[in-house]
Amino acid sequence: MAYALHIERLSLERDVKAKPIPLEDWKRALSSLEGARLCVEKALIMKTDTSKIISIPHRDGDAEVYFPNERKWHAVFRWFNGSATFQADVALEHLPNPVWTAAVSLASQLGAMIRGDDGERYDFQAGKVVNG
Repeated sequence: MAYALHIERLSLERDVKAKPIPLEDWKRALSSLEGARLCVEKALIMKTDTSKIISIPHRDGDAEVYFPNERKWHAVFRWFNGSATFQADVALEHLPNPVWTAAVSLASQLGAMIRGDDGERYDFQAGKVVNG
């Protein structure tokens, strides 16, 4: 599985890693952001190398980002258990990036942070790890 980044809130309690973001807060943040929205299609449809069609249903809260260079929307954020997950291959070395821009804006509005699978936190401006 690919390495992922997560938009989540940290709990003030020592034993709890993440405090769930309420789905309604997530949806409200999305609705106020230009260039990101809830997924409009019911599923992500992909074609494999062998021409097999795969359908992955979207969950309530899954979101897509608009890529101006392509003039297309792409499903990016997967919503699950109070946090949003997206692939780490967002080319952080080539900022600004539409995915990173949306992730930073959403995290800022929600009082959240962006963390990697290994728990490291990312700086919003530079897109680099600030602590592990």
